[in-house]
Amino acid sequence: MSRMIFVLGDMHLPYMDMYAISEIADEIDIARERGDDVTVVQVGDIGDQRAWSKYPKDGETEHAQLEWDKFEQCMVKLHNLIPEMHILFGNHDERVAKRAADAQLPRQLIKTLDKHFDFEGWTWHTSEHPLEIDGIYFIHGDTFPITTPQSAALRLGQSVCYGHTHQAHLSYVTTHKKRMFSMNVGWLGDERQSAFNYARKSPHKCWKGYGLIIDGVPHLIPID
Repeated sequence: MSRMIFVLGDMHLPYMDMYAISEIADEIDIARERGDDVTVVQVGDIGDQRAWSKYPKDGETEHAQLEWDKFEQCMVKLHNLIPEMHILFGNHDERVAKRAADAQLPRQLIKTLDKHFDFEGWTWHTSEHPLEIDGIYFIHGDTFPITTPQSAALRLGQSVCYGHTHQAHLSYVTTHKKRMFSMNVGWLGDERQSAFNYARKSPHKCWKGYGLIIDGVPHLIPID
């Protein structure tokens, strides 16, 4: 039996790659059926919330109600696929709260994602502190600049997994006292969706896949 942590990057529901997510869900089910000790962590930006971002929208953008309706449907489907999961808050997941703050709405009027989708088996982490599992930190990655893959582990003084950049990196840092790794786990969005038109001309394309930590050893698993 192995100890396995599946680390899932930015999904940007409802603009996700559901085929890729279903493929990962199958791998999770296989590991559990085999008797492995499995934990699943989603490192933030589970939703896109494009319609209420501060950035300009193009003519193909869906209006807010339609995006939210699709998002709700996708969240239910995701819970059916992966019924047990830790979820961090990313910068996209906080967009509603930021727009409410711009309008000076009281906190009591704002219902955040963890309250909307308080599904059994899902554990939401909204603290400013990193989630720690098996001595590894899990963060979204937007709260401090990560100039190199190694800098995340060096800055936190501990092995760390993160998302946010939609890229994949895995590197080790060794000190006199410990060996640490830093792993950026990519994303699970669908670049063909109009929500990502802004990145069409970028030479840096997103890396699709996920992170997998087996008995403390990190791996990057690509998905075509």
